[in-house]
Amino acid sequence: MKKLIAIASLAALGACSQSEPSTGADPTEVVVPQPSVTAGTYEATNAEGAVNRAVLAEDGTYATYGADGSATGSGSWTNVGRRTCFDPEGDTTEVCYTDGTPAEDGTFTATSDDGNVISVRPVEGDIATE
Repeated sequence: MKKLIAIASLAALGACSQSEPSTGADPTEVVVPQPSVTAGTYEATNAEGAVNRAVLAEDGTYATYGADGSATGSGSWTNVGRRTCFDPEGDTTEVCYTDGTPAEDGTFTATSDDGNVISVRPVEGDIATE
């Protein structure tokens, strides 16, 4: 199940930048960072080297796949700033990750609330293995 959740944390990365407030901006205004994860297809590799893929849809749903392309799960996902949460269908508990800063190629590490670290990269094309 952790593999399913790990892959779910995959997502196309959005740029994470904050613009400078314009002259005369309210200094008490809170700026929320842009999400690090957006709708898209991602590949996640856990500490044991297991690879999974996830497709995160714009409607807030996701589907996960094993390395062989077989479906492994689905549910809903949310993202606020650098925190991405996955709520699998059924009685499985929601899992949240803190997403690291994306590298130039879009890859990043994500750490679950219980300390599991995965390597995430955006991918294009077919879910089946490349």
